[in-house]
Amino acid sequence: MAKGKAKRVTTKQKAKAPSRSNLKKNVTKGVKARAAQASKNAAKNKAAKTEKATSRGQPRGSPARAEKPAVRGKPERTLRVDLRHDNDSTEVFWSLPGRAPRDREAKVGEEGWAWDGYYVSASLIDRLGETIRDHLHELQALDWVVTDEGVKGEVTRCKAILGQLIDTGRELHAAILRGLDGDDLSMKRAERFREWFNKNVLSAPAGTWRIEVIHAKYSRTIAPWALACVPMRREDMAQLDPRKPDQYSDFWGARFKLAVRGNTRDARDGSDTRDGGNMRLACVLELDEYAVTQMESRRPGEAERMRDHLGWDKDGYVELAQKHMRKDLFWYVSLQADKGSFVIGKDAISSSDLAENSTLNANTDRIVLMLLDGDAVIRGDRGPDWLRHALALGRSGLIAVETDIRNNRIKHFGWYILRDILTSEKPLLDAMSAARRKFWPLGLLYGIYCSPVHTAVMPPPAQTIRQVDDWISIIRSIPQEEAQSSS
Repeated sequence: MAKGKAKRVTTKQKAKAPSRSNLKKNVTKGVKARAAQASKNAAKNKAAKTEKATSRGQPRGSPARAEKPAVRGKPERTLRVDLRHDNDSTEVFWSLPGRAPRDREAKVGEEGWAWDGYYVSASLIDRLGETIRDHLHELQALDWVVTDEGVKGEVTRCKAILGQLIDTGRELHAAILRGLDGDDLSMKRAERFREWFNKNVLSAPAGTWRIEVIHAKYSRTIAPWALACVPMRREDMAQLDPRKPDQYSDFWGARFKLAVRGNTRDARDGSDTRDGGNMRLACVLELDEYAVTQMESRRPGEAERMRDHLGWDKDGYVELAQKHMRKDLFWYVSLQADKGSFVIGKDAISSSDLAENSTLNANTDRIVLMLLDGDAVIRGDRGPDWLRHALALGRSGLIAVETDIRNNRIKHFGWYILRDILTSEKPLLDAMSAARRKFWPLGLLYGIYCSPVHTAVMPPPAQTIRQVDDWISIIRSIPQEEAQSSS
């Protein structure tokens, strides 16, 4: 090729070489494609983060919730308080479980953080708890009408008693958050926690926090912590309507997902759904000879048929436990006190009887959920063994009446609470909250005394529920008819 002569370009080469305008189009097209892909990836990542945030705490494979609040029954945060009794003082330890206790890497307010303990007056808390139960006893004594839809009662007297419960509940709230008078270190530590509690816990929407109250020892009575109350103004109290539970949402049992439990090593830490159709429902309640005779006269042979689910003396209780030896049970047990000890019918029953007939062996709990009704076992004034055996059920669910039921109009009322919980298909704390609202204010008579993250139970057979419902209705009517006929 001669020097300076241009290189000849073939037609084929012309076809391969893009024109300047085509080159510009290709570049623009590529930029747009990359931008579209980047936008698509960003949207995908955002959706994944949203799904992760809304489905946190759900079982794997569960659909994510679209709304922002925490999954129902599984609050975002858990606050735990250990109460350790020492003579006339109680040491209080607040913590946020999650990682190892007192995690050195955790900061204040993060999971794994624990505050320094402080002392409070044990005798003050005992007195306030006793006063609250006195008010509850006044509440149960009112003229109530109980139906499947709820309860009706005396509005004026009910409002006055609820006002007294609020006043004493406010004192209990203050007592657990205030250090022991004269103990400067306890006062400072309590104030440090109280500031964080007011800012982070009290300011959160209802249901955001789950509070576990743990009693490490059973030598003292247990205060009804669900009736502790966040302070409210006097003018606000005057406007409260006792027929509207939403207006009484400052009780701890309404504001928080709260439960009291013993310091048992085997307490369940995770929720578990179980099929109630494979379980048995057993009821133990007092029936005198008159009641049994009345039952038999109304429905011949019914008393004998009832024995598969119902016992009315100690022998019946033991018989039910042995009959269903290899089955998980729901227990409804109504106890009465006689001269300082508990009885079923005319037979004395001890706390060890309760424990022995509720477990299959030392490591297996047979009861899925028990409701203790009648006289208040959980108060603990009939010896620490009752508290120890009740709270040591650990892995089992326990609901207990807070005061002695002496009003025949609400005798065995706890059955309605248990029935609604068993048929709700909700976690225990959510089911209890719904039952309290439905049967307001009598739902305040019952508290949860077990691990708060507890079994969500699929309902037992509807036929069994209806059958027990029928029995309870007849049994509740018999003492009233007897009283009327004798008057």
